[in-house]
Amino acid sequence: MATKLGNTDYQSIMARANADMQKLQSISASGNWEQILSILQGEFKAQLPGAGKSVFSIAENVEGLSSGNSSQQAAAFQNILTDITNLLGNLGTKESAKANQEVKKNDEAIQKNDQDVSNLHQSVDSRLQQIMDQCTSGAKTIEDAINEIEALGGDKGQIASAQAELEQHLAEIEANKVILNNESSSSDERKQALTAILSAASAINSLVILVNGYKEQIEAQNAIVEETSNNLAELTTDATQVLTDGMNQMAELAQNNQAQTVKTTEMAVNGTAKEVAGNTQVVIGESMTSGPQAVVTGAEGFKYIMSGNDKINAGATLMGGATQGLSQLTQSLGQMGSYLQYFANFANGIGKFGEGTQELLGQYDATVNPAITSIGSWEQVGVANQQLQTYIQEYTSDMSSDANNKNTSNLNDMQTELENTDSENMKFKQFVFDTGIFKAS
Repeated sequence: MATKLGNTDYQSIMARANADMQKLQSISASGNWEQILSILQGEFKAQLPGAGKSVFSIAENVEGLSSGNSSQQAAAFQNILTDITNLLGNLGTKESAKANQEVKKNDEAIQKNDQDVSNLHQSVDSRLQQIMDQCTSGAKTIEDAINEIEALGGDKGQIASAQAELEQHLAEIEANKVILNNESSSSDERKQALTAILSAASAINSLVILVNGYKEQIEAQNAIVEETSNNLAELTTDATQVLTDGMNQMAELAQNNQAQTVKTTEMAVNGTAKEVAGNTQVVIGESMTSGPQAVVTGAEGFKYIMSGNDKINAGATLMGGATQGLSQLTQSLGQMGSYLQYFANFANGIGKFGEGTQELLGQYDATVNPAITSIGSWEQVGVANQQLQTYIQEYTSDMSSDANNKNTSNLNDMQTELENTDSENMKFKQFVFDTGIFKAS
């Protein structure tokens, strides 16, 4: 028994998937990345590397010097002076080596975060491109289904052509029934009329087989479109998740960037403090190595000079590294902004694609529903055709002794057999089959 065709609301499948994407679009549409980051960061704020006071204290001191009130500026300046004073008492000569290591470590941290940003963008972009390619392929599948259903047609196309041909063959049967049932018609005329009826019945049987094939085509396309709709909905959901995860990870990397900026700023402040302390130690050392007191204090003075020069070099190293690091961090943050803009554009693009897919599925519905309706009318045609074939077999079974002996059920064989039978030897009777049953609802 043939599967009954039905209508499916394919658009609702995509509508559900588009909901989350639209939420993401609404967040990214403004292009306000600080707002996006503040929304996405949430849980990351409490987990920033070096979020404690020890890391932020010097940066806060610098900020206090530049933007605070007089009381805050004084406090910040005092804190920096304390750092310098502590350095003055240190006559070690390993500050420069430590500075080189600190700059190297800072550079590596910046480069790693920058590479993580690049890797994240490439990973997200690759996955999104795969999704977009699959979405494009899915849309093409639906378009192909629309084209195939349009070829079958509802009010036009192959189904309509079959319907018109059916009407023609039914008219032929009715016209030849009049001749066949007219006893005043000659044997040859009645034979020709019966032959025409058999030919029309054979053509109707072929049409029923053909339209059953159309029905199978529609069922196949319905199955393809439903599967494609589900796939596209899943892909849209996947894209939403990929974009959300990508933005969350980019927010975390942006926080890393900010934390590294604080560390780099701290390094710059420390470099300044070391240079001030180093210059002070050199001045002290030079005073201790000149004049009469040099005999007593000269050796100690050389220690101050060596320590001071070491601190000056360390300070210069830290300042140079900080300058380069802050420049890299600024560039990296700008790159993050461009990547976030790309994510937002993609979210908007796939959102528009989802809307377009809904429209495409609506077009498929509008195309397939008339075809389903047209095919539905052929259910009765199939039943009527079975009755017609049975009636003709019974009608021709005793037309002649030769026909009776053949006992064939094939219409083409019947027609050939009757054509080879002398009309004078044929036993004609009333042909009472009512073709109206083909049109009964």
